[in-house]
Amino acid sequence: MPKVAVTARVKAKAGMAQALIAAFGALLEQVESEPGTLLYAVNRSTDDPHLFWVYELYTDGDAFAAHSGSDAMAAAGMPDGTYQLGPIQVEVKDGKCTSNGSLAGSVLTMDRAVRNIKRFSHWTLREAVRAATLNATRAVGLAQHGELAPGAEANIIVLSADGEVRRTIVRGHC
Repeated sequence: MPKVAVTARVKAKAGMAQALIAAFGALLEQVESEPGTLLYAVNRSTDDPHLFWVYELYTDGDAFAAHSGSDAMAAAGMPDGTYQLGPIQVEVKDGKCTSNGSLAGSVLTMDRAVRNIKRFSHWTLREAVRAATLNATRAVGLAQHGELAPGAEANIIVLSADGEVRRTIVRGHC
């Protein structure tokens, strides 16, 4: 299976560049430690301090799929507390997931990631959702996912205008 490369251009809203840097900083160590990640880099434009480029390279589609699903860990979206992540006990505190003092994963949920990119950049909700769904599923060859079309999985998440989840439909069922 060939390597999977992802490049994204993200333009921060005025006054939000530092918040975007902080959001990327929280992800860098985690993503770089994921099996199959060859490169995960964020570059800030020297010409425009609000423009960022994200470069990702994975060994194959399976590694990219694992990365894409990495937010769905046992502690994702959970309040502060102690959780079991496979054989590892992790602590969630103040939005960070650690084990023995080291970053152990992400508590970021996909809906929050979509809201973050919308908040920190000039992306519309539609663009952010597309990047999280259709673009990601096409990159790993999951043709039956990520869009509403005849023959595709009927997996739908209904969002508010602000990106809050209102309803989830899996294979056509609520």
